[in-house]
Amino acid sequence: MNNADQAAYPCNTNGFSAGLTKREQFAAMAMQGLLANPAIGDMSRELMGWEAVQHADALLKALEEK
Repeated sequence: MNNADQAAYPCNTNGFSAGLTKREQFAAMAMQGLLANPAIGDMSRELMGWEAVQHADALLKALEEK
C-alpha cells in the first residue's frame, strides 16, 4: 500500500481501517483553504475539486522525496 492510500488517522478494528486516506485528508484540507480564499471568486466546483487533489498529490510527492 502506498503512502497516499494509508489511513490519515489509523484506527484498526479487527484488521479494518476506517476513515479517510492521507490523500483524501490532504485534499479536504486544500479545499478548505481554497474555499476560505475570497480571491478564488467564481471557480467551478469541478475545478475546485481538481485543484484540491492536485495540491494533495503534490504534498504526497514531496513527502516521498524526503
